[in-house]
Amino acid sequence: MEVSPKPLTDHTTRISGKHLTYLSSIFSGHEIQLITGLYHGDMSRITSQDLTIDDPCVCFIIRTLIEKPEWAPLPKLNCHADLLKKMETVSSDFPLNTSPTYSGVFIGKSAATAFNLSKGSPEMLAVSVWITLLLKHWDEMVAEGKDHFMYKLLEDEAFSRNLNGLNTIVLNRGWPKKCPPDEERVEFRPPVTGRNIKSLLRHRRASATPSNAQFDNVELQYLLGSFMAYLTTSMRPGNIDMQLTDATRALIIRYLEMHPENAPLPKLKTFEELQTRLAQLDKSRPDEFPFPCKSSKLGVILGRGPTTVNSLKSKSRKHMPAISTWITLVLENMEDLLNEGDQHLLAQVVRDEAISRGLTMNDIFLHNGWPKKTPL
Repeated sequence: MEVSPKPLTDHTTRISGKHLTYLSSIFSGHEIQLITGLYHGDMSRITSQDLTIDDPCVCFIIRTLIEKPEWAPLPKLNCHADLLKKMETVSSDFPLNTSPTYSGVFIGKSAATAFNLSKGSPEMLAVSVWITLLLKHWDEMVAEGKDHFMYKLLEDEAFSRNLNGLNTIVLNRGWPKKCPPDEERVEFRPPVTGRNIKSLLRHRRASATPSNAQFDNVELQYLLGSFMAYLTTSMRPGNIDMQLTDATRALIIRYLEMHPENAPLPKLKTFEELQTRLAQLDKSRPDEFPFPCKSSKLGVILGRGPTTVNSLKSKSRKHMPAISTWITLVLENMEDLLNEGDQHLLAQVVRDEAISRGLTMNDIFLHNGWPKKTPL
């Protein structure tokens, strides 16, 4: 991916669409959405019109990652090449053919797609997520063969598509795009539909959340390599009972229903962890930290006003991707922040964001956080 020229991020510049465009040359849309909470549709609107971004916390993250993209708290995913290396080491008594030309069997894709991946074609996010999950259990699956739950998961998905189990998949060296009609069904296995997506989706209103729901919109979009339109379309009344066309996404959903704890998502720090650390600093090293450590002024470092901070303290506000990402960046750089003080990049980022909005840090301290209305 070609990286566009780096835009200015100093105190004279409001963060806008051009900064998101630059970030998009480093990270995928799914990655930016995951760490900022900006939906893909909003990102498209902001970049196409070069609109300024209102959320100070999102601006902190963008300023930071333009300078230090390696700090992005993103999960490390495996790729098709990693799978091919694993397939080379499997003994001949494994029930599936593991020569490289059969990699499509394992990833829910056709032989043609797998071939293109082996030749360097861009890898779909859903494929990378599924390979990451598959390789987590690869050695166990190779040892146990047909008895392992991952083998059975692949088999269940094949039967659900009216195929003769994995036999048809192996003969095709991958998953066919068109499946036989119901009257040719060999063995019934429940298909993955929009209802499965809905069951995994954690809604903002606790009363609307199924007991087994695990993921918010942004997280599930990342895990399935999709955007919001895919989720909403799949869950519409007329579509909710239709089988998902993409076998790779169906395999991911089957896995997540069994092991949501293994989802390859960022390991983000929490508001409670930040509170605890700042309370410790307030007693031991308050003068070394470039922001107020007092609980009443947490909004200063979070890019939020007192109302949001109070709701975070009371736990009435749910997970907010931007705040969680920013807290993670702060806590993972805490020792350097203490040593460098106002000269540290994260301290500069907050100060530059304030000045770009026509504010001084003293204005923000007095307000106990960031005001919604700013001079610029």
